[in-house]
Amino acid sequence: MEAVVVGASGLVGSTLVNDLIRHPEFTKVVSIGRKTVKSNSEKISNIIISDLSEISSIDLKMEDSVFFCCLGSTIKKAGNKENFRKVDFHGVVSFARLAKKSNASKFILVSAKGADVNSSFFYNRTKGEAEQAIIEMGLNSTTIFRPGLLLGDRKEFRFFESVSIGIMKGLKSVISYDRLRPFVTSVESLVRAIIDNSLVKETGYKIVDSSEILE
Repeated sequence: MEAVVVGASGLVGSTLVNDLIRHPEFTKVVSIGRKTVKSNSEKISNIIISDLSEISSIDLKMEDSVFFCCLGSTIKKAGNKENFRKVDFHGVVSFARLAKKSNASKFILVSAKGADVNSSFFYNRTKGEAEQAIIEMGLNSTTIFRPGLLLGDRKEFRFFESVSIGIMKGLKSVISYDRLRPFVTSVESLVRAIIDNSLVKETGYKIVDSSEILE
């Protein structure tokens, strides 16, 4: 199998790429992004772009390929709502179009808990609109993961996320993890679930909620 990953510089994407490289089922891992994924593995190759709008025009010659979309930002990091939407909607949809053009066997999207096209919150609504656009695209097979607050070692510092994680870790001492599971997701568990799903031959689409991502 061959993998195509966008968002490999982020928390989920970097963990995913490392695990895909080690996985015996995957013979090739292509990273699309503005940064080079550095690895000694012969499996990895990089397609460098200067802007996410370039994604859908890439010409890939892949076989039995699985596309993994790990793009994700925050409004604070992006600078404003418009720039956030360029990543979390337009970037995601462009990658799905590339998957469609490449006749990918499966498309896997890392979305977010609370994604909803009818949400009054811009973040959740944008995530929901990206999900809907991909579902309507009619890919061979689509799986959408909606993790909760991600627990892992980020390269960049996010103040409010760090505070939330601290609160959640404190709650774990007084509340069982089963009750917290819908709201928090470890990156390792998410990536394991993503790879497990990528190996399943299926058609249509499905959405995996954070409560279904097991430790």
